[in-house]
Amino acid sequence: MNHWCDTFVSATWQDRNQGVAYSVTPYCKTYWYVRNGQGQDLGSFYIPASQLRLNLEPYAPKRPVLVQARALEWTGTPFPKQKDCNMKLTSVFQAITLLAASAEASNPRASTPKRKALWKPEAGTKWEIILSEVFKLPKGGASKLDSTVPVYDLDLFENDKSTFSAMQKAGKRVIYYFSAGSWENWRDDKDDFPKKDLGKTMDGWPDEKWVNIRSPAVRAIMAKRIKVAADKGCDAIDPDNMDGYQNNNGLGLTEADTVSYVKFLSAEAAKYNMVMGMKNGGDVTEEVLPYVAFCINESCIEYSECDLYAPYIEAGKPVFNIEYPNGAPKVKSKDKKRICSTSGAAADSDGFSKIIKKMNLDKWTMYC
Repeated sequence: MNHWCDTFVSATWQDRNQGVAYSVTPYCKTYWYVRNGQGQDLGSFYIPASQLRLNLEPYAPKRPVLVQARALEWTGTPFPKQKDCNMKLTSVFQAITLLAASAEASNPRASTPKRKALWKPEAGTKWEIILSEVFKLPKGGASKLDSTVPVYDLDLFENDKSTFSAMQKAGKRVIYYFSAGSWENWRDDKDDFPKKDLGKTMDGWPDEKWVNIRSPAVRAIMAKRIKVAADKGCDAIDPDNMDGYQNNNGLGLTEADTVSYVKFLSAEAAKYNMVMGMKNGGDVTEEVLPYVAFCINESCIEYSECDLYAPYIEAGKPVFNIEYPNGAPKVKSKDKKRICSTSGAAADSDGFSKIIKKMNLDKWTMYC
C-alpha cells in the first residue's frame, strides 16, 4: 500500500568554496520543484527510491532556493507518522537541496538547441494547427509557407527535427503537441505507463484513457516527452487533455491536480527555455495564467464560454481558438459569421486568434 506525505524545505548557501558529497538512501521517491527567492520556477527534478551518490561541485546560489516536495511515496513498512516521516527525510532533503544548487549551476540545455530568448507570443497572433498528418513543407521549402502565419502547432511524433529547423529558419514558431492527460495506445511509450495510473476510456476516443496526472511515473514520462521537444528545437509545448477534472476520468482528478500539473509541465519546459500553453481548462484560468504563455481553446464559441479565457487577452497572452462547425469543410456563411463575430455566443472573444477546422485537425483551415 502506498502512502503519501508533503513537506517543504528551504535553504541558503553562503560559502561558494564549500564542496559537499552525500551518500543517502531515500525513504521516499519524489518530484520536486526548485524556486528562487522571488518565487520563480527554476526547474523540476526526480529522485528515485534507490541509493544516490551526490558529488556536487563547489557552488552556492546568490539567492535562497525553496525546494517544494510533492507526492512523496513511502516505500517502507509500517508507514510512520507524519512527524517521523519528515524527520527521516531530513538527510534526503539535505541532499536534494544541495542538488538544487548544483542544478542551477549546471546547464540543463547543454544538449539542446540554443535559443536567444524565451518566446513571448502576442495576443492576436495568427496560427495554424495540423495534427492528423505529417506536415509537409511546400515546394521551395519553408520560405514558401504563408507569410501571414507565424505560428504552427504540430505533432512532434509525426514530424522530424529537420522540418522544425527549416520552419524556424524561415521565421516560424513551432509548438509541440502531445497529450499530457491521456494514455494513447499507439504511442511508442505506451508501455511505460503503470496500469494503476490508467483511468477510464475517454468519451469519444476509444483508443485513449485518462491518466493519473498526480503520479510520479506519469510525470516522468511527460518530462521525457518535453525533452524530446527541446531536442527537436520546439519553441513551446501544447499539452492536451488538461481538463480531466471535468470528465468521468475514474481517477478522482480535481482542479487542484490540474493546477499542480500545469506548474510541473511549465517548469519542465522552462528548463529548456521553452514556454507552455494551457489547453482548455477555463475553470482554472486565473490559477494557471502566471505559468503559461498562451492558451489553446476548443469550441468556447460553440459553448458560449469565451469569457473564461478573456483574462489571457487582458494579460497580453494569445488565445488560440479552434471552432469545429458542423459540415466542415463546407461551412455555412451564418456559422462563419457567428464564429468570427464578438457578440452573441462569441461574446468576450475580442482579440482571439480564431481558426475553423475539421475535427481531425488536418491541413484544411478557414480563417475569419
